[in-house]
Amino acid sequence: MNTLDKKTNIHLESKVLYRIYLPNEYDKNEDKMWPLILYLHGSGESGTDLNKLDRFGLTSYLEHAVNFPFITLAPLCPENEIWDINYKATMALMELILKNYRVDPKRIYLTGISMGGCGAWHFGILNPDFFAAIVPVCGFAAIPRAVAVLKDKPIWTFHGKQDSSVPFEITENLVKVLGGVSETVRFTKYEDKGHEVCTLAYHENSLYEWLLKQHL
Repeated sequence: MNTLDKKTNIHLESKVLYRIYLPNEYDKNEDKMWPLILYLHGSGESGTDLNKLDRFGLTSYLEHAVNFPFITLAPLCPENEIWDINYKATMALMELILKNYRVDPKRIYLTGISMGGCGAWHFGILNPDFFAAIVPVCGFAAIPRAVAVLKDKPIWTFHGKQDSSVPFEITENLVKVLGGVSETVRFTKYEDKGHEVCTLAYHENSLYEWLLKQHL
């Protein structure tokens, strides 16, 4: 049984289509503040059809998740655009969510897959003090050296060594720019997997246990 209350909306000012997933317990305690995950989808889900979010990534995982303890915000990127271009509109949407939902401002997390993984790196670089942790999956960065600003930020990145869409070496290089694997930076490598890691990564239960330990 799905434990999430899935709502579909549009930010009237920016015209951003989005889904917000609320834990079932959300309405049972009006004083509780909840951690939030901002999820950025891949290029194949861009457009105006929010049902595409069910296909891959975190939003696919949420269709069958049990006791998921996060509010999850999943905006939709317009067709033929990228998350870098939609940064301002997405952060404006985030401001709206913070005003209307009980979000713990010290526990806001950022993740994305493929194109959204690029968005996760980009959003983190532009606003390193806003997110408590960043989880780029099979992503890339337009300017690799720029990720150095995140060297002290909790980061867990995932990539498959057989990825033919976004080469594994891209993430490997970004981890090197961050100073390598450390207590702050985690890097999970899937030896025999390709781009399907975009969904597989979210089935790692330890990821959510780790996220809940991260806060500003």
